[in-house]
Amino acid sequence: MYSPARPDQPPEPWRRPVQKIQRTLFPDNVQWVLAHAGVSRDDVRRWQVLGWLSFGTDALTTLDDPELSELCFIRNIARSGLSDEQIDAFLEGLPKPYRYDPLRTAYNFAWGWVEAPAIPGTYDVDAFIEEHLSDWIAQKAEQGDSDRLQDLMSEVWDKLRPSASANEDEE
Repeated sequence: MYSPARPDQPPEPWRRPVQKIQRTLFPDNVQWVLAHAGVSRDDVRRWQVLGWLSFGTDALTTLDDPELSELCFIRNIARSGLSDEQIDAFLEGLPKPYRYDPLRTAYNFAWGWVEAPAIPGTYDVDAFIEEHLSDWIAQKAEQGDSDRLQDLMSEVWDKLRPSASANEDEE
């Protein structure tokens, strides 16, 4: 449902961003991280002076996941084409340090900073399908959507048929 007023919380499945704090057993070499992130030490110094980064890399030999997230999050914003003043204004509403998932955190003009839902893994998809498939089939049957159900049945049958014919060949 559309609401012209900015709600306190974004609608599901969006949520407010959560800082990444989980450390790893094997942090990465700073030089390697900077090279793969396409960031120079000068970039890091500049972003630290602007107050966007909570750390510098001159005295560090390794970076862990929270710092890597912060570095890439700031890199993406810094290279967005926005001015420093605009970036400062956007970051104002987000708690420091900016250790947010750089691939899932975004600014939404209706809700402010939001985090997209995680991309489900194979297990999540399988569990979801197993949980909802019977209800979905029943709903399609009630709606009289026999074409969709026939298509599904044909697709399942086509996937089963090669293994059935392979078993016949073995006999």
